[in-house]
Amino acid sequence: MRARMPRRLLAALAFALRLLAAGVLATTAGGAQAQMQGTGEWDRVHQFFQAHYAAGRLSEAIETGLRLVRLSERTLPPLNPRMGVALWSLGLAYQEQGQPRLAEPLLRRAVAITERMPAPPAGTLASMLVSLARICADEGRTEEAERLYARATSLLTPTADEDRSLYARLLFDQGAMYVFIDRPEQADPLLRDALARREALAGPQGSSSVAQVIWMLGVSRVTAKDPNAAIAHFNRALEMVERQPRRNDSVTGALLNDIAAAWVGLGQPEKAEEMQKRAVELLGASTSSNNRALARGLATLAQIQSAAGDLDGASASATRSLELRQLLYFRDDPVIGDTLDLLAGIKERQGRADEAAPLRARALQIKDKMAARRADPLATQPSYTTAPRVAYPADARENGYEGKVVVRVLVSADGTAAFVTVVSSSGYGTLDEAATRSVLGMLFKPAQTRGGVAVPAAIQIPIEYRLPPAAPTPAPTPAPAGD
Repeated sequence: MRARMPRRLLAALAFALRLLAAGVLATTAGGAQAQMQGTGEWDRVHQFFQAHYAAGRLSEAIETGLRLVRLSERTLPPLNPRMGVALWSLGLAYQEQGQPRLAEPLLRRAVAITERMPAPPAGTLASMLVSLARICADEGRTEEAERLYARATSLLTPTADEDRSLYARLLFDQGAMYVFIDRPEQADPLLRDALARREALAGPQGSSSVAQVIWMLGVSRVTAKDPNAAIAHFNRALEMVERQPRRNDSVTGALLNDIAAAWVGLGQPEKAEEMQKRAVELLGASTSSNNRALARGLATLAQIQSAAGDLDGASASATRSLELRQLLYFRDDPVIGDTLDLLAGIKERQGRADEAAPLRARALQIKDKMAARRADPLATQPSYTTAPRVAYPADARENGYEGKVVVRVLVSADGTAAFVTVVSSSGYGTLDEAATRSVLGMLFKPAQTRGGVAVPAAIQIPIEYRLPPAAPTPAPTPAPAGD
């Protein structure tokens, strides 16, 4: 469950991160203006993207980001800085929408383009690396995330005015990563440093970004099994959020969620019921799109209602939570098993054993699958016996494009490619897309557990595009000597 916590808790805090990213995007685009004349249309589209992204209108941001990338591919050289900004913009929008598989290849292409600039802007490159590190951390690739954070840190000067805000974000993101892998002892020093830096930037009134760090310190205390300290942090963050000029119902609702859950964990659900009802109301409003937090809030409300003897209310809340989670998570995710168990227990207390039995059976099936995975770990990784058959795109050949693409393939149990994503870009979209298409048609030997069971697993495949050396131009044949 820990691997999913960032999307449940951090989605509601995205407002502060969106403002920071939008500001860096604006600076980057402005700094690249000298690279390209006549970019009025590009500027207009980018400004529309910034407005949608900062306001949290992610569907509109993605639509505008796609338009910006297409415009960039049509009008800019492949390694123009604005091409990197366009890719990064779209990648950020996908990331905030909870689609890391779409975001990651775009962010990697943006990093590749920016690194090839003669003097890449440190803040921009560091921001791109941090965005990529967040995806790696959310997917459990902790070592890769740590390397990306280290690279980003090396690019910044913590005392420089232009780097202070970004450096605080880097500390926060890395601290959050350690919270979600149950390492509060590594998380807390980073989060306290981030808090001090953000408080210095915000002043006595505080800010949404200050509240964000206080909130995460509370989550760290939950991880450390210190619920009283967690509640104190959550309450402090809630107070700061509610006094900001621009209120965010998703943030308030998700914070109330966490306070109520902490009280339930302390065995005092009576202190949580009213705030949890308010949380569900806020998260279920049309202004909120935080369905993961809503599903979690409904499950907590069901526990509170069940403890208070309101079994009909508990059943309705748990049923709605289960419906949402079945849309949001994979079929065998442990969080669905937990919700099934919760609903089954409520049905049993209502005397509806016939309705509880299939719920218990399904929850047990999920638990058995998880136990089987732990008991029978992978013995072999997926492999391929022949190199991918790659066709060199005609437009890439004509323009002299060369490069190396590394793709990550999710190999299904039947040996086919279930999903392909670019993890290291060539810097050219046409080469990346050709590599992806070639791998989708390959057959693989699937991974196997120690017990000999074929299971889905990922593999990385490098694909290199190199043009043959140009044939030497033949020397002109000398004219025969005259008589």
